[in-house]
Amino acid sequence: MLDGDLCRRVVTPGAMDYLFRADPRDRFLAGDNYEVNYPAFDTVKKTLIRISRLVSFPADANLWMPIAGHPDKIQVVIRNANKFSQLWPWGALYQDMIPEMKTVLETGRRATVARKPGWISVLAPVSDSPGGRGGGGGGGHAAKTGCSRKRAVLVQVDSLWFAANRPETICALFCAKIR
Repeated sequence: MLDGDLCRRVVTPGAMDYLFRADPRDRFLAGDNYEVNYPAFDTVKKTLIRISRLVSFPADANLWMPIAGHPDKIQVVIRNANKFSQLWPWGALYQDMIPEMKTVLETGRRATVARKPGWISVLAPVSDSPGGRGGGGGGGHAAKTGCSRKRAVLVQVDSLWFAANRPETICALFCAKIR
């Protein structure tokens, strides 16, 4: 459904260069220089919107990426329609990676997170395409490194309304449909 190679092409290298820069005269330096590769962005965002609409209640699917050279930091790359996220402090370009995110990236297993009352999130890993196949364009990570299916990014599916009613259902539904 989603390809890690394509997801990693969403944020431009120039935007990543500005991510940790600080300028006392321009506190919005990183945000003002946040750029995306529009073909990759549009493709991934549309897929995330489709994922969020797999259910009949309000939900969002957001894309998170670990930040190269900063193993304990993560960046929300794409937020969606409802701007739901129990894990993202509004306005942050990057943040500390919560333990559940780190575990999902390391193990490849989905995780359910319910840190705030009434919220439930399902974190699912997104792998690179094997040998550059599967939407990532020729010569993806696996083809270049010999690594098979590295987990590059996370998808977070959030629901506020449904969590209070039947949290086990959202987990089962999204775990089954995100595979």
